[in-house]
Amino acid sequence: MIFCRVLLIWFVGNLVCICSGQSPPSGYHNWRRISPIPSMRGLSLAQGGRALAVGDGATIQRSIDGGTTWSTRFGVSSGSPNFFDISFPSSSTGFIAGSQGTVLRTTDSGGTWSTLSTSFSDNLFGVFAVSEFSVFACGTTGTIIHSSDAGATWAYQQNPTLEVLNGIAFVNPTIGIAVGDGGVILRTTNGGIEW
Repeated sequence: MIFCRVLLIWFVGNLVCICSGQSPPSGYHNWRRISPIPSMRGLSLAQGGRALAVGDGATIQRSIDGGTTWSTRFGVSSGSPNFFDISFPSSSTGFIAGSQGTVLRTTDSGGTWSTLSTSFSDNLFGVFAVSEFSVFACGTTGTIIHSSDAGATWAYQQNPTLEVLNGIAFVNPTIGIAVGDGGVILRTTNGGIEW
């Protein structure tokens, strides 16, 4: 049984490690350090060995060989927002959520990114793209925002919490879950109209 083959990626502080062993890792002997980079927060893996990781200082790292080598796709600069999560609904289109209401979009598999205007200033810790057009993000003070037009416009979604929401995911276009601090778990069955 093959446990992993250059597909398990592990973030520890500012290190990126991959598992390339043929059996379950025992301790850390099957893990190896790839490169020192800023603290990484989110990860997206795709078939064919493509991986994108996001983190502090507007860092986007991209790998096209299953995590063996990484290249910076968006520069690290002082005062840049931190990126917390990344979601790809298709092989070409993806979204990143970050600090100060930052959302980015790519339509070329992460080769280039454009910043979208959300008109929100809350940190966005989670993002989930149901499709190339329908995108949800969540963050501080119970913030959940939704775009139905690929990020051109965003609307706040009312929900019963002011706790920080750290992650959001959907099983299909109508059923979704958001999780956060204090054990908060929110669920929608109508595409976020009600949580």
